[in-house]
Amino acid sequence: LGTIWLIPCILSNRNIKFEQPVCKLWYENAHALIDFLKDNWGTAKIDICAETYETKTVSQEAAGICFSGGVDSFYTLLKKGSPKYLVSAEPFDQPSSSIETFKVVRKRLEAVAQAVGSIPITVRSNVIEHPSFRIHQLLDTHSPVLASLGHLLSRYIGSISISPSYHKTEIATHAC
Repeated sequence: LGTIWLIPCILSNRNIKFEQPVCKLWYENAHALIDFLKDNWGTAKIDICAETYETKTVSQEAAGICFSGGVDSFYTLLKKGSPKYLVSAEPFDQPSSSIETFKVVRKRLEAVAQAVGSIPITVRSNVIEHPSFRIHQLLDTHSPVLASLGHLLSRYIGSISISPSYHKTEIATHAC
């Protein structure tokens, strides 16, 4: 959950306090991200209050791709090859929250997964209804939610790819 809330907290200049211990590696990486965003986005440096614990690294060979069915997802699929899993975030990656849209998106996900020999996974969340996600641009909060899917599925997936919405040469023109 820390991955989901880290960027909204940074953008809102709010510290994060965990009541349960967090993974030491995540804690260190989160601090590195806080410093990186401070240097590159000019955000405030927030504190993370948490005890940490060491985790045993479980090496998973299986790869996943966050797959919305958009052009960027297909590009990543073509470049990376067939992963074991195609992961869809519902309703996060869909333009509509209607049940009919979800059914169509799931059928398309299943068809693409079958065509490339992957296993489709759909994760449904209401995180974007939280006020922290309504006050910030989706462009800023989208990736943390998708990255959290990798943590959620880490028992099965060793790595997860998130397709970029823009080519690295276009980032300067789409600055937040």
